[in-house]
Amino acid sequence: MNPMKVIDRVYKEERAKALPPVNSKTFRISSIGWQPRKLMMAKAQEGYEAKAIEGRGVRTFEVGKQRHDALRKALVLGGFSGDIPMTEAGEKEIRLPLGGGWEIVGHPDGILNEIEVKGTKYEMVLLEIKTVGAAGWRSVKANEIDEGYIAQASMYCHILNLKWIYFLFEKKDSQHLAEVIVPMSEQAVNQSLHDIGFTIGSIEAGKTPMQVEACSGPDYGYQMRTRKRGEMPRLSLGWRCSYCQYVQHCFPTHVRMLEGGKQVCVEELAVPDDAVVISHGVDVIPRGGWKMLDGAEEMDV
Repeated sequence: MNPMKVIDRVYKEERAKALPPVNSKTFRISSIGWQPRKLMMAKAQEGYEAKAIEGRGVRTFEVGKQRHDALRKALVLGGFSGDIPMTEAGEKEIRLPLGGGWEIVGHPDGILNEIEVKGTKYEMVLLEIKTVGAAGWRSVKANEIDEGYIAQASMYCHILNLKWIYFLFEKKDSQHLAEVIVPMSEQAVNQSLHDIGFTIGSIEAGKTPMQVEACSGPDYGYQMRTRKRGEMPRLSLGWRCSYCQYVQHCFPTHVRMLEGGKQVCVEELAVPDDAVVISHGVDVIPRGGWKMLDGAEEMDV
């Protein structure tokens, strides 16, 4: 019995148990910021299964959760002043009814009666504890907060009638702390409610996820980008699509190939027999008889 394989299997099984029921009428605040197609895939009862997160990915998320819970516990045990609707056992649940049995559900980290940040006092502030990796930490230090974090926290503020968001960030690998306070965004709330309303309407109208507009924006879909300085631009998935558990449903039959010295994304049926194919679908699996591009060299596969 191989210990590494056992660990990966157990973590994968635990992750599967934690997945929410797909046919519920509940939207979690953690899904705020998702676009309608992805929200619909998460609600679909069949045909749009989420791609399983591998053991390493699950363990990575677990590290963040452990650090999050440790910080929360320190605040509770330290008697931090403020209305913190949580205990060592977990946070308080809040709900926003949407009609027709649909609702938004979340678990805020806490509410601060007042706090002083860089000489300025704020009252009735949402507390959001976030653990981030190296890339996320660089953004925090540059005062660039992920739009998804803003949207989710703003929804909490909307439900709890708060005006400010206090982010407490911890870098997971070094445990450095940073604080950022920003106003809640009514625009983000309105966009989130619009997207969820559109999603509900599409589901009740009997539409499937692929019948609604694809996720859009600079971080979605196929795009030309350079991974390293001096490299030729390569056609690849935007980072949000790359991390999405439903991406295989949006790109099931596409391949990346060379045409006239350029990389293009085409439907599988349109690929010539002698094409130099760089990747197939989203799993980067080469086809037998095609050639795989490895840097500047071509290799028979």
